[in-house]
Amino acid sequence: MNSCDSASVAQQAPPAWPGKLIPVKRRVRAGILSVVACLVWLFGSAVPARADSAAGGGMLAVSDGHGTIRLLWFPPVGRMPNGGWQILELGAGSPHVVATRVSLGNPAALARLSAADQQSIRDFFPSQQRATRSADLANLYGVLGLKAFTNQTYAQAAGLTLTTIDRSGGERRYRAVGLNSAGSPAGPVIDGPPVNPLVPTPLPPAVSGLHGTSTMRGVVLFWNLPQLNRTAPVIAYAIERDGGGQRGVSVTQRPLVLTVRWRPDQPEFIDALAPTDTQLTYRVYALDPFGRRSQAAVTSFFAVDMQAIAPVFVSATAGHEENTLHWRPRENRHTAGYVVERSTLYDGPYVPLTIKPLGPTTGTYVDRGLRGGTVYYYRVLAVSPQGDLGPPSLPVAAQPTSPAAPAPVAGLHAQVGRSRVRLTWQPARYAIAGYFIERRTDTDPRWETLNAKVTPAPFYNDFVGLGTTGTLMYRVVAVGFDSKESSPSQTVAVTLLDTTPPDMPYVRSASGRNGIVTIGLAAAAPAGKTTHIIALRSGAEGRLGVVMGLPLPGSARVYVDRNVEPGQDYWYRFVAVDRYGNRSQPTRPVVVHVGSPPLPVPDAPGVSYRATPFAHVQVTFGKIPHGLAVVVERQAGGKGTWLVIAGPVVLGTKALDVNPPRRMRALYRIVYEAANGALGQPSASAEVTLP
Repeated sequence: MNSCDSASVAQQAPPAWPGKLIPVKRRVRAGILSVVACLVWLFGSAVPARADSAAGGGMLAVSDGHGTIRLLWFPPVGRMPNGGWQILELGAGSPHVVATRVSLGNPAALARLSAADQQSIRDFFPSQQRATRSADLANLYGVLGLKAFTNQTYAQAAGLTLTTIDRSGGERRYRAVGLNSAGSPAGPVIDGPPVNPLVPTPLPPAVSGLHGTSTMRGVVLFWNLPQLNRTAPVIAYAIERDGGGQRGVSVTQRPLVLTVRWRPDQPEFIDALAPTDTQLTYRVYALDPFGRRSQAAVTSFFAVDMQAIAPVFVSATAGHEENTLHWRPRENRHTAGYVVERSTLYDGPYVPLTIKPLGPTTGTYVDRGLRGGTVYYYRVLAVSPQGDLGPPSLPVAAQPTSPAAPAPVAGLHAQVGRSRVRLTWQPARYAIAGYFIERRTDTDPRWETLNAKVTPAPFYNDFVGLGTTGTLMYRVVAVGFDSKESSPSQTVAVTLLDTTPPDMPYVRSASGRNGIVTIGLAAAAPAGKTTHIIALRSGAEGRLGVVMGLPLPGSARVYVDRNVEPGQDYWYRFVAVDRYGNRSQPTRPVVVHVGSPPLPVPDAPGVSYRATPFAHVQVTFGKIPHGLAVVVERQAGGKGTWLVIAGPVVLGTKALDVNPPRRMRALYRIVYEAANGALGQPSASAEVTLP
């Protein structure tokens, strides 16, 4: 960006823009330093410096295209020559003298300046001699450059500009040579850019992005930094305004010189005297150091009277179910009315309460039908004749009250569980803040509140925990939003369930004789606490086991298990249960070895010899008892050893002797065999004669 495009501060300082515009004193100092930076850039880079010149000086040259050429130059900081300047035209041959001497303090130009500007020029060299710091010297040259680059008369009086007439065409260049007090060349030497008298130099670039808006301090204008242009750099701006019955009003009495850089959202000018409540048109011109104007940038908008819609001071008073707002109506003919907004939160969202704005002379508003105890927040906004809303006032709060306390709670009911009491009741018929739940014992008349904060729901769980016994009394109190409390509800009494488990039952004896498990039991004291006894059985010591059959009554003294296998070991545990379902811990396991049951004596079998399809003896017997098997034995010749010829037979009612002896008498009998291999008494024998 061209540092000369914005160098200093407006001659007519606008009011401060909060948080954006630089304070006037700071802007003036920044402007002076910016002019120095501008000159260093402009003259140090536009034309290469000669060996006998110093960095920072330079020359500008513009043509009107009709033979008039205007020159403007500036020395390096601290190098202003005492004897003025000699201006040369550089051509193909030797340099041609255009002006023998152009000196600081031109009488004709001085006469057209103010007394203060005249004195600043006369004091320049003495001030330069007194400047001991580089910053002071830079400020001195900055002020000189600021005035010279924005005021052609001042530039003439300072001996820094020249106008020459040359009707011939062709490109040429100019040089300024510093002179000493005797009029001899002593430096610095400053060369200018090429210029053609018959070719006009382009005007400075026009302003872009121009727009404006109304504020409390006036109309603010925004525009973008101009484009880089070393030939005609932008050094200042001029602003004109149409509106309010006037046209072409110059709102910048002197060229507006700005700081080096700015943000696009930062206003560059505030028109504090702009008319309001009317359509305004602004034209902004960019100015180069010769005072030439760019094409105008134009913006038009309606300027709202921000003072008419500025925030008002609002106060609020609370009543029964209503709040009243108060403010002082603004005495401004552009204030068309007021809009009232409400929210239940300080930060909003706010909703309007007035469909149509209140009148401009209205200073009160009553908000009725409110909920007692709720805090409401309000804002008031002024309205312009065009319907524009101004900034809202600071929020104010008010908390109305209710005319009466809530009605007592009805329908209180208690449901008793093992570890909690659940209370339910009928909800209130209108909005309330919630409920307090109170409790006491049947032996203590004092009520205690169970919830620190009101509960909004019409139910409550009082977790009393396991093992708590006795009778509790409950009641509920309704609480309004204004903290008013109802009378207590009717009292409900509950008797807590006994959740204490009974003690383990006692195992007195255990037996597995005759294939039946018999265990002697006894419930623990106190009598009647145990209502049932559950039997658990497992096949290993470390297992808890499964429930066997239906629970025994608490008064049972014997447990009998017939569903066992002889020869097996079983582990038994027992659990006591009371009438509330509370269970004791299981007893330690009791192991029982099941013995063999007494076996019955079977009836004598039936026997018959059959020759087909092969010679064999068929032995028949009755139905085999459950859990037993049949073994068939034979004795040959009626004497000797009984041999097992079949069995054990589990199913059926017959067996075959497929290899019977020949030509003798044979006896047959059967024996019952248990699952563990034990044999019972044999049956009577049956005889058959074999051929």
